[in-house]
Amino acid sequence: MEAQTIENLKMWAETYNSPEWFREDPIAFPRHFVEKGADLRDVETAAVVAAHLAWGHDSQGHGQSP
Repeated sequence: MEAQTIENLKMWAETYNSPEWFREDPIAFPRHFVEKGADLRDVETAAVVAAHLAWGHDSQGHGQSP
């Protein structure tokens, strides 16, 4: 992997690997199930539902929503 690619990945990880970044993101919803000790299958089901609901949702300005 090129040095520039590695640097970009590190920069993006520092920027986006933060709970603050995902606070308003609907896909963060399944995390509540994990905190309550839910079965992994329940968490996965909630994640699929959240992903479908979040499709096109862009309240953080990461691009344009359809």
